[in-house]
Amino acid sequence: MSLATWKKEFCPAPASECEEKDALAHVLRKYLGTRQEALEQHGVEKKGNGLIDRKGHAFWFGVDTCALCMCYSSAEQGACSKCPLTTRGGKRCFNHNRPYRHWCLTGDPEPMIRALRRAIKKQERKGTRPC
Repeated sequence: MSLATWKKEFCPAPASECEEKDALAHVLRKYLGTRQEALEQHGVEKKGNGLIDRKGHAFWFGVDTCALCMCYSSAEQGACSKCPLTTRGGKRCFNHNRPYRHWCLTGDPEPMIRALRRAIKKQERKGTRPC
């Protein structure tokens, strides 16, 4: 097992290839893969804002690997303002006390998973597809 097997299971398509309607599900799947049991199963460790395997292969969590960032962080959209994870106060996921930042600092993916699931439910209540 390795980072390659982890990516095959939890991030099989690059974020840049994800369609907007599938972005929330893509990101949720990726963070489900950061639960300790998944990391152990694939022989991967969390380091900073990424994952690394025993051979030194790394996968970094950031703008380039986030389907939501790919869909919503553009100058014409107001840099994240339409992202489902941006709060009413304009707090973005990397701000202090936000789920992504919490994961980076602690390795605990549960706040991010809850935030993504809430965003998916909210979109479903609106009668639209996620994102």
